[in-house]
Amino acid sequence: MSTANINIEAIYPLSHMQQGMLFHTLLAPQSEVYFDQASWTIQGDVNVEAFRQAWRQVVERHPILRTAFLWERRDKPLQIVRRRVELPWEVHDWRHMDPEEQQQRLDDYVVSDRARGFELSEPPLMRFALLRLADDLWHFVWSFHHILLDGWGSSLLLSEISSFYDAYSNGKHLELSQPRPYRDYIGWLQRQDLNAAEAYWKRRLQGFTSPTSFGLPENLHQNGKNNYIEKTRGIDEQTSRGLEALARYQQVTLNTLIQGAWALLMWRYSGEADVLFGVTVSGRPADLEGVEQMVGLFINTLPVRVQIDGDTQVGPWLKQLQVEQTEMRQYEYSPLVEVQGWSEVGRGVPLFESILVFESFPNISSPATVDPNASVTLPSVERFQTTNYPLTVRVRVEHNWSIGIVYDAHRFQGEAIGRMAHHLGNILEEMARDPRQPLSQISLMTEAEQQQLLVAYNQTAVELPSHDCVHHLFEAQAAETPDATALIFQGQTLSYAELNRKANQLARHLRSAGVGPEVLAGIMMQRSLDMVVGILAVLKAGGAYLPLDPEYPADRLAFMVKDSAAQVLLTQKSLLGLLPEHGVETVCIDADWPVIAQQSEDNLEHISDAEDLAYIIYTSGTTGTPKGVMIDHGILRIHFSQVRFISESTLMM
Repeated sequence: MSTANINIEAIYPLSHMQQGMLFHTLLAPQSEVYFDQASWTIQGDVNVEAFRQAWRQVVERHPILRTAFLWERRDKPLQIVRRRVELPWEVHDWRHMDPEEQQQRLDDYVVSDRARGFELSEPPLMRFALLRLADDLWHFVWSFHHILLDGWGSSLLLSEISSFYDAYSNGKHLELSQPRPYRDYIGWLQRQDLNAAEAYWKRRLQGFTSPTSFGLPENLHQNGKNNYIEKTRGIDEQTSRGLEALARYQQVTLNTLIQGAWALLMWRYSGEADVLFGVTVSGRPADLEGVEQMVGLFINTLPVRVQIDGDTQVGPWLKQLQVEQTEMRQYEYSPLVEVQGWSEVGRGVPLFESILVFESFPNISSPATVDPNASVTLPSVERFQTTNYPLTVRVRVEHNWSIGIVYDAHRFQGEAIGRMAHHLGNILEEMARDPRQPLSQISLMTEAEQQQLLVAYNQTAVELPSHDCVHHLFEAQAAETPDATALIFQGQTLSYAELNRKANQLARHLRSAGVGPEVLAGIMMQRSLDMVVGILAVLKAGGAYLPLDPEYPADRLAFMVKDSAAQVLLTQKSLLGLLPEHGVETVCIDADWPVIAQQSEDNLEHISDAEDLAYIIYTSGTTGTPKGVMIDHGILRIHFSQVRFISESTLMM
């Protein structure tokens, strides 16, 4: 028997979730997908040898930590448990550096550590670094692949580490009860009835044919590599306690309450009353004895479908969601790839592009995991973790709740994700404030924000510089309040800065197409954020716009284009077939955007004044023939002064 075979303790299949993580890791090996990194500061006199001994002990106790994965030349991948592994440690002394240099070295280290990744066939799939910053100050970095364990398991490990470290640093011996190995869960998983699961999921997903769209503005400067960033929002203590009281009163879990809030946000963003998103379930079966103390990857990702009737009150609606969640728990073992196949969503189309993660397991920085009499404390913890989904929403239930949205920055814009986190927090606050209100009355804005907007709108004293055009005023406002929301349409939003940048890019593109002073550009678009971008861009380019309603008869549209002598037509891809015959240049804002986005985002030089033409509108005319009415920038500015174009304004389309 070879030495390699002697060092094998067990061989068994992967869970469905492990198979998925393996697939996505191999698909994008440089993406840091499913790479987990926990780092925290340790205050005190650390006994390095006792700390390392504690880690060796937990690795010996839990076979999953000695596991490698083999997939080449096999029909199905296998996980192989080694009897012994050598733990990779780095210990560095940075006490000679000043704090700024230490921080820079630490930042560089964690980034380079992530870039190293893991070779999944070579255990252990984790490593450690202990960095000494001062005589009594250390920083510890623990990196591992998510295929080994979930958040619950990592909390169990760190609790054990604390206990073993305390014993070893005091020269004591500690005996803990031996947990069941992860392979016992794999055995349980293989005994489950997929026929029953198939029947459940086909019934639950019947009639759902396409994934729910967020309508978020996408980042068009993509380079093909994922880059994950997290936007966070805290929930204050009063709201946190209110949500917990709401869950108790309605007899629902906190997880169900959070899923309800996310469903409401998706409803408001997408405009669809039947929404679907992914959730991470604990996956620890109640009928598997000792499962609470087992370490491994038990979680699963499954779809949650929520149907929303705006007239239903929050409380009864949450109770119905709880009934549905209780039924789904019986089928938490279902492989997502099979659920996808059982659905009516087309092959190759994902069921969802966002997952919701409810984190309520013991926090690794909790004082409960550290002996109060020990010589070390853990004052702060940072976590880095990514998935293969563009959006991962984490709601952490601690003393004060918190929201984190991890997003692919090469796909989504940070400002939009930041607002999304803010909106989700507002929905939770609204639910806690009044569970008797109908779902339709829950606003993305808090009461205070709504009151601020109302008071601002009703202010009567508005002074506008007489020499400025409306788009000049808009640019000034974008500089003053760049992050304020400028537009809201069917859950989609644009801040002043985002709207200004997009309009600048399109304006430059239009100028290259010949738009300038006294040059008319027809705009035929569906009601959308793009329509406002188009209007603002034409004005910034120095031209005037002609609104063309897609609902107008073809002959009326043809007359307006010819009579006005429009030189450019700005439209959307879906409306190209409705354009009248014309001989002018067409700009398709959505289809042409990759080219448009190459333009500068900076403001253009001002070439319009109050006497220049701003837009033309056509009336029916006394003879029945449409008649064009020309409006200059001065009249347009007066119109905006009458509707109080002010800093707090948000256009609700």
